[in-house]
Amino acid sequence: MIEIIVNVLGIAIAAFLYIFSRDFSVSTRPGIPSAAFFPTIICVALLILGIYNLVKIIVFKKKHVDPASESIRITKLKVLQMLAIVSLMALYAVLWNYKIGHFILNSIICFTPICWLLGDEVEWWKSAIYIVGLTIFIYLLFGVGLKVRIW
Repeated sequence: MIEIIVNVLGIAIAAFLYIFSRDFSVSTRPGIPSAAFFPTIICVALLILGIYNLVKIIVFKKKHVDPASESIRITKLKVLQMLAIVSLMALYAVLWNYKIGHFILNSIICFTPICWLLGDEVEWWKSAIYIVGLTIFIYLLFGVGLKVRIW
């Protein structure tokens, strides 16, 4: 039951973000995407994946499930990891909102620990390599290639 609630909540958040991203400014230059381009792609992808996952859970749910195997052990470490991830995401949102620092530097500083905390016993430097590459790719694609003002 918890899987259904989490998926419905995720679909609702994606729909909410999609609706409010429509208010972003529209580009007057032809061939230049507006500020709503990237959020729209992300929200539609999240909506599609959320609906797919919800259908998969409902259709393929096992009929006889042992309640002991369904339980999730919540430890102090997992709670601390969750609080650290939420704190880093809040920090990134504040940095983004007030335009403090640079997109590449802030993304690397905030998302490397998040990726490391979400990883399954992965060394921090592997997370750093992944985040640096992904951040530079996003900056080059959207900031340089599509001329979307990222920061």
